[in-house]
Parts: sequence; C-alpha cells; structure tokens
Amino acid sequence: MTLGSTEALHPTVVAVPPTAIHATAVEHPAVTLPSKFLPERPAKPTAFFYFDLDGTVYSHGRGVLDEMRDLIQAYFAQHLSLTRDEAVKLQKQYYLQYGLSIRGLLKNHHVDPVDYDQKVDQAVNLPKYVQSDPEMRAMLQRLRPDIVRWAFTNAGIQHARRVLDLVGISDMFHGMTYCDYTRPNFSCKPEPEFYEQALQESEYARAGIPVYFADDNLPNLTAAKKRGWVTIWIDLERRSHADADFTIADLKELPSILPHLFV
Repeated sequence: MTLGSTEALHPTVVAVPPTAIHATAVEHPAVTLPSKFLPERPAKPTAFFYFDLDGTVYSHGRGVLDEMRDLIQAYFAQHLSLTRDEAVKLQKQYYLQYGLSIRGLLKNHHVDPVDYDQKVDQAVNLPKYVQSDPEMRAMLQRLRPDIVRWAFTNAGIQHARRVLDLVGISDMFHGMTYCDYTRPNFSCKPEPEFYEQALQESEYARAGIPVYFADDNLPNLTAAKKRGWVTIWIDLERRSHADADFTIADLKELPSILPHLFV
C-alpha cells in the first residue's frame, strides 16, 4: 500500500552538517563487502538506499525472533544468576530502555561482548530460517548503478555477515553499518547518532540527494522520516502509517512501488 505518489518522492534530505558528523565519528571503519558482482561505488550517486537486514532481506516470521529471545534470556539467567522470571523481566526492561538487550548488559553488568555474541547472536540456527533467495538477489541487481546500496543493521558484524551469506546477497552492497558490541556506548537504531554514522560511513556528502530506507521496524522508520528519508515499511500485514511512505509485505516488491530506481 502506498501513501504517496512515486513521482513526488524526491525529498530534500535533512543533511547532517560536517561538524556534527565529525562530532559523532566512529573509531572503526565501515565494513566493505565483497564486490565481485557489484559495480564500483558510483562517483556521483543520484540516490542512497539503506537496507535493514533481519526481517527485511528475509521474512523471519517468529522463528528467529523467538530463538534469539530465548537465547538472550538464558544468557541473562546464567550470567547474572537470575531465575527465569527475573531474567525475562530484566531483558524486557533493558530492551525497552536501551534499544538492544546487550547495551543494558554492557552498561550495568560489564559482560564480555564477544562471549555474548558467541552465545547469543552466533548461536541462532539461522540456516533453519534463512535460505538463499535468487529472486532477492535479482531484484537488488536491477537497482540503477548510480545508487549507493548500504546495509544498515542493529545486528553485530558476525550475525549480519551470516544473514547476507545465507540469502546470497553479500556482494550486492557497497558497505555496511552495524552495531559494534566492543565499543562502549555504541549506538543503534532508532538513535539519531546511528543514522549519522550510516551517512558518514556511506559517504553521503551533500543535501539534495534522495535517501531511501527499508526496515520492518516502525520506530526505525519514524527516526528516518524525521531526517527526510523516504521510508519503506516491510510489514506482512501491509498496514499503513504516517511515517511509512510505502508499505510492502516483501522487499522484492520494491520495483513495483519505486520503478524509477530500477533498470
């Protein structure tokens, strides 16, 4: 369901002043993904397209979410010596308060982020839920070559790479902005600092270039909408919302709502 005409979506993007970008500069470089099949990054991009991963480049239903939740809550119980009920309550509290459960653990309990990543993110049986998707790959290949394609995820680097590899689209992006669990006070969506980080790492340089963003999480889209980005909500129920310029059930529907971005 669309909430506006395609032709009208050439917004004036709210650009982050250079001083603001430098003020929130990250200490790690953006991840450059393999580019065997991907053309060189366009010298003069006409648009930037940011893609969430989980729930966006594949439809996870409840499987991945349920398994991830169970692993997180088990980690809380084991490492903080909590009962199951206490672990569930605290995990939900941290998720609501900090955006990601691990941020609450790092801020309040000084857990080892590498250990967490191994026992939670990397322990999820992703191949059970995520399969190769040639149609998704074909759709991304059809994006115009003058568009910068960027993965933009709240996942850690290892989980993000696993998702991209399983779907078969690791080489369909120019780079990726991810949550670096090893950095104190790392940002995540929907925090404004994380969007600034993505703009910086993808080398978004000037106002006036359209920015598109696809995500299955509405608060993340709300934050993007405030920046003037064109927002695409991936929602199986195809619900409409003021902060979603478009709603589609599957990312592969992109050419039908934004045909001018494809060849």
